[in-house]
Amino acid sequence: MQINMPIGRFKGQPLAEMKTTYLMWLLTNDLFRHKRWGLTQAILVELSSRFVDFDELQAELKQDESPVPHWKEPAYQAKKAKRKAANLAALEQRRVDEKLAKLQVVRAKTQLVDASQFVRSWVELDGSDLV
Repeated sequence: MQINMPIGRFKGQPLAEMKTTYLMWLLTNDLFRHKRWGLTQAILVELSSRFVDFDELQAELKQDESPVPHWKEPAYQAKKAKRKAANLAALEQRRVDEKLAKLQVVRAKTQLVDASQFVRSWVELDGSDLV
């Protein structure tokens, strides 16, 4: 019977195709073992089948080179650059919006000053007619 991983990064993948190191890592998590005991048992069964051939297991677990940190991987770097570009574009748009808002305030104040000067001149003309 094939059991697929129901959660996490490898959701939907069969346990038989997953790396031994990942399955072992899952078993070190106390909360995972507590909440997902049925899946824990399935992982133990899968690992026990892998431990039968010790040489094959040792070959799978052996690391000849140091793994690349995830933050140095090209996919992560591309994602980070895209996120940074989006943030910069949003910042630039916010700055443009702020400048436009300030310009609108200045224009409104200018229009008010013009209107108040018009009203004053009108009142002065009106007042002189009365005298």
